[in-house]
Amino acid sequence: MSEIHLIVKGSVRGEMFGQSGKVVKIDDLTEGELIAPAFMFGVNNFYPINITANEDVETICFSKKEFVKLLQNNGKALGNYLYIVSSKAQFLSQKLNFFTFKTIKEKFMFYVSSISRKNGSKVIRLPLSQEKLAEQFGVTRPALGRAIRELHNEKKIIAKGKEITITGAASSDK
Repeated sequence: MSEIHLIVKGSVRGEMFGQSGKVVKIDDLTEGELIAPAFMFGVNNFYPINITANEDVETICFSKKEFVKLLQNNGKALGNYLYIVSSKAQFLSQKLNFFTFKTIKEKFMFYVSSISRKNGSKVIRLPLSQEKLAEQFGVTRPALGRAIRELHNEKKIIAKGKEITITGAASSDK
């Protein structure tokens, strides 16, 4: 990769395709975001995922040489770039942690527990529809619905539409 792309219009998604045909969505990127910012300087500097436009997209491309010069001459740009790369590393670490869970129920509990910790509340409102959440988990919507129902029946959560309450039974499993 000898250049970096900044999205100035539109959005893209990053996906990985398995040999079995399974698709895992990694992230959505929108205006103002860099596409794969950490890979320009790595040993294996190629996109490890497929980038697909969600709509019409315009980007500005910087050569590696131009980008390095920008970072050397602008402390704020350098700080922003380091923040972006660090945040992406943290995001990918969470994604990897998430995908190590084997069952849909484990994935869902990890997801809602993460939101709960972030918000400081056992009661959360799911930010995504079941359809979008299933896509993010790499499962079907009916399978996710069954897993949520089972967690509810096991009293690990109380599910009322998009509102999820994590019960004491769930936190004792940690």
